[in-house]
Amino acid sequence: YTKEDLLRIALSSKYDGIILEGNGIIDTKEVTDDEDDETVSEFDKLLKEADEKKIPIVTVNEDISTNFRKSFVCINRYILGREYGQQLCDYLNKHNKAIDKNELDTRYDSKKYYSERNKCVVKILYDEAQSVNNLTTVMSGIKGKIADDKKNEFFDIEIIPIDGSSYYAAEEQVRNVIGDEEKTRPDVMICLSENLTSLAHSVLAEKIIAGKVQILGFYYISFFKEEIKLGNIRCTVAIDTNQMGRYAVKALEEYINTGHTSDIHMADLKLVNKDNLASFLGEGGNDENETK
Repeated sequence: YTKEDLLRIALSSKYDGIILEGNGIIDTKEVTDDEDDETVSEFDKLLKEADEKKIPIVTVNEDISTNFRKSFVCINRYILGREYGQQLCDYLNKHNKAIDKNELDTRYDSKKYYSERNKCVVKILYDEAQSVNNLTTVMSGIKGKIADDKKNEFFDIEIIPIDGSSYYAAEEQVRNVIGDEEKTRPDVMICLSENLTSLAHSVLAEKIIAGKVQILGFYYISFFKEEIKLGNIRCTVAIDTNQMGRYAVKALEEYINTGHTSDIHMADLKLVNKDNLASFLGEGGNDENETK
C-alpha cells in the first residue's frame, strides 16, 4: 500500500489517531477548498480530510508540508551533523598520526596524507526525496564542527542527491560517485539513510575495495554490526526507535485527552562504532541495558 492508500484506510475506518512518516516536502502549494485543484497532491488532500474529521496526526522522522499534524517526532539533525563532523575530524587526525608513526593498516587505510593542499575528499549522499531543510541542518552541523576544530581547509565536501525511487538508478549513481580509479575515489562517504549506507557498502564490496572508503552511515541494523567489526563501515548513527515510538504515542494520548500537545519531540541519537558495538542488539538505537 502507498501512504495515500493507508491514509484512506485510516479515514474510512475512523481511527482515533494516525502516526505517519511524512513526505519531507515543505514547499508544496497550500491546500485549498477546491477539490479539482490539480496542483494540490492527493496526499495533502487526505491530510486535510483527516483534519476535518478531527483525526489527529503525529508525524515521525519526516514532517509534512501542511499544518494538519499535531506533533512531530524527530531527531536533532543539527546534532546529527555535529556528530558526523566530529567523526570526520577524528578520522583525519588519527589517519595523519598513523602515517607519521607508520602505523597504517594497509588493508584499509589510504597512504594519502591529508593537508590544506591534499584534502580529504568527502561525498555526502542523500535521498533526493528527503527534506531539503533536513539536509541544510545536517550540513550546518557538519561545517560548524569542522570550523570549531579549525579544519575547514582540510576537507573537500560535495553533496550528491541520489534517486532513491529506483534501486538500480541509485546503485548506478553510487557507482559513479565511487568511480573505478583509486585517484578519483572519495576518502569518506557520509550516507544519510539506511538504504544508502547499505548500497554504498554493497558497491564497495562488489569492487573488492570494502574498507578503502570510510563509510559514516545512518541507522543501525544487525547487518551493520559485522561490517563495523570488520572495518568495512567506520560507524553509523543510531536512532532510539523505542523512544521515538513512545513519544509518538504520548503525543497522541495528550492531544486526545487534553486537546493540545508539544509541537516537537526529539529522540536521542547514539554513535555506533567498534568501541561500543557489543552493547547494541537489535534494530534502532537500543542497547543491551535498555533491552533488558
